[in-house]
Amino acid sequence: MSKVAVIPAYNESASLKAVIESITQYFDHIVVIDDCSTDNTPSIALDSGCIVCSNIRNLGYDQSVLIGLNIAIKFSPSIVITLDADGQHPAVSIPAIIKHAFSQNCDMLLCSRNEFPRLSETISSHLSRIIYNCPDLFTGMKCYCRRSLELIPSSCSWDSVGTYYAFLS
Repeated sequence: MSKVAVIPAYNESASLKAVIESITQYFDHIVVIDDCSTDNTPSIALDSGCIVCSNIRNLGYDQSVLIGLNIAIKFSPSIVITLDADGQHPAVSIPAIIKHAFSQNCDMLLCSRNEFPRLSETISSHLSRIIYNCPDLFTGMKCYCRRSLELIPSSCSWDSVGTYYAFLS
């Protein structure tokens, strides 16, 4: 059972090393997508033993996630988990996420945050809970199982790739 982590990163040198160190034990591969950082984000990822892809121009969060998922697919993983590079997702929850995904035969899990860094995310959380019965559509921590990975295109022209695929699987 191969497990891959995908971390999109833009100027995350302050937190990236700690995030990588906290998740290394849970994954066979960690893929960091550097979105044209101006700090030492890519070198931190490389020095930590990650697979690093540096975008040639700033593509944004969603396109970086999509690139990371397409790289992860090449490892034929059973599970891919995306995480934000800022450390807001607790690494200790990863084993439970993986266990739940397999025991419930899930295609995809969206992992809810307890706190939201921006007011807009708090509002969207309340709305998505009411409309979709999903408390955190825009979480950066998502777990994709093999079946859902097969739905992911090599490119797309719209935002929120991870959220869109939550509704397809």
